[in-house]
Amino acid sequence: MVVFSTLEQGHLIPAFQTTLHLAHRGVAVTFVTTPLNATALASRLPRPQSPLLLRFHHLSLPPFDGLPPDQESCHTLNPKHFDNLYLATEQLQPQFEGLLRSLAVNADEDWMKPTCVIGDMFTGWVQESAMKMGIPGFTFYTSPAYGTLLYNSLWLHLPHLDNQYDTVTLPDAPTFLTLNRSDLTPSLLKATRSSPWHLFVSRQVNKNRHTRGYIVNTFLELEPEIIEYMETSTGKTVWTVGPVLPYDYIAGSSATTPLNRGEASISEWLNQQAPGSVVYVSFGSRNFLSAAQIRELAFGLQGSGKSFIWVLRTPPETENERGSSQSLLPEGFERDTSGRGLVIRGWAPQLLILSHPSTGAFISHCGWNSMVESVSRGIPIICWPMAGEQFLNAKWFIEQLRVAVRARRGDGGVVPREEVERVVRVVLENEGDHDLRGRVQHLAQVARAAVVDGGSSARNWDSLVKHFSFLQTSSNESTRIHSPSQES
Repeated sequence: MVVFSTLEQGHLIPAFQTTLHLAHRGVAVTFVTTPLNATALASRLPRPQSPLLLRFHHLSLPPFDGLPPDQESCHTLNPKHFDNLYLATEQLQPQFEGLLRSLAVNADEDWMKPTCVIGDMFTGWVQESAMKMGIPGFTFYTSPAYGTLLYNSLWLHLPHLDNQYDTVTLPDAPTFLTLNRSDLTPSLLKATRSSPWHLFVSRQVNKNRHTRGYIVNTFLELEPEIIEYMETSTGKTVWTVGPVLPYDYIAGSSATTPLNRGEASISEWLNQQAPGSVVYVSFGSRNFLSAAQIRELAFGLQGSGKSFIWVLRTPPETENERGSSQSLLPEGFERDTSGRGLVIRGWAPQLLILSHPSTGAFISHCGWNSMVESVSRGIPIICWPMAGEQFLNAKWFIEQLRVAVRARRGDGGVVPREEVERVVRVVLENEGDHDLRGRVQHLAQVARAAVVDGGSSARNWDSLVKHFSFLQTSSNESTRIHSPSQES
C-alpha cells in the first residue's frame, strides 16, 4: 500500500496515525512525503515489540511561484503562502507516478508491488494516478463526514453566489443540513468562480470521485445519518475508523505518561492544580492570533481568575519568536499569573494535557484533530474557529451535539477580554447549561467504545484490512496468470 497526504500537520499526522494502525495489523505501507516531513513523522514512530512493515519514500517539491524555497509544511510557513503549498503539491504527480512504477518493478517478498493507494481530500490527483496505473485508490478524510461534505459543497459550487438569501442551499449534501450566510468564512464570502482555491478544490473533489471508498476519521455513532447519506449518494463504502489517535493510546494509556523532561514538567505543574480547574488554550499548528487578540486573550485569562495552559505561537510578521511573544503579552502577565498560568512557546503534548484530571476546558480553533482529541477525553470545548471547515465543526458541536460553547467576536473580529472571562467561567464553573459536561463525557464513552475490540471503528479497521488483503491476493493471482510459464 502507498499513502500520500496533504503537506500540512492537520492532515499528515492523522494520515500517519492511520498508516501506523494498518502497519500494526500487518499491512505493508510506503508513506510518501517530503524529506522534512518524513523526518518529523519518523520521531512519532513507536517502539513495537515486532518490526513494522513501514517505510518512507521522499518526493521533492519543485520550485513554485509564490512559495519560498525549502518550505514543505504549513507548520513553518507564513499563512499568506498556505494556498500556494497546496497548489504546489499537485506538481508532485509525475514523481508520484514514477514511484508507483518503480515500486512495481522492484517488488520483492517483503515489499510486493503496490496493490492500492490512499490520498486525501486535497490530493484528488492521487486517485487519477492510481487509475493510470490500474491500482485501486482510496480517500482518507481527516475531518468528519459532516464537515467534509459541507466544505466540499461550499467550495465546489459556491452556492451563496447564486442569490442573496440568508439560507444557503447546499448541493451534494443532505437536505437536513442547513447553513446561513453568517456561517461562512470571510475567504468563502469573497471567493468568485475564478478564485484559485475554488478551482483547486473543484479539481480535487472531481478527481476524488474515482475513489474505491472513503476512510473517515470519525465514528459511526457520532454521525450515522450523514454516513448513510455519504454511502448512498456516492455508491461507495465508507469505513469510519475514528477517533484516529496514536496506536499506543488505543492499545493502552501511554498518552497520560510523560515521555521526556519537558512533558514531565507540564505534568508536574498540572498535578498541582485542582481537578477540572485548568483551561487549555491552543489554536493548532497553522493559526496565529493578531497582536491585539493576544493581549485581549491574556487580559481575559488573567481576569477570569482560573488556571490555564496557553500554547502561544507568535504572529509570522514578528521576527524573534521568543522575544516578540514576550513583548506581545501585557507587561508583567506571566509574573502576575505565576502558579496558575503556564505559557508554552512551541509544541505542547496536547493529548497528555487533555488527559490530565486537572484539565476542565479547551479553548480551541476547532480543527478536527483537536476536537476529536478533546471529546475522546471528555473535555468541553470553547469554540474559537479561525479558518476552513473549523466554523462548520464549531456549528455542529455547539448546535447539534451541544458539547461546546462559542467565544463571541466583537469589533474587528476580536474576541474581547470580557468574553474570554465569561466563556471560561461558564465552562469551568458549569454555569448556564448544567448538562454540558455530562453530554461531552457521555460522548467520550461512546468514542472510546468505538475503538476497542468489538466497537464500530474497530470492526471497520478489521473490515478494511480484510479488503486490502483481498486486493493483495487478487493482485498476486493476476500476476501469476499473466506471467509467462517457465520451461522445465
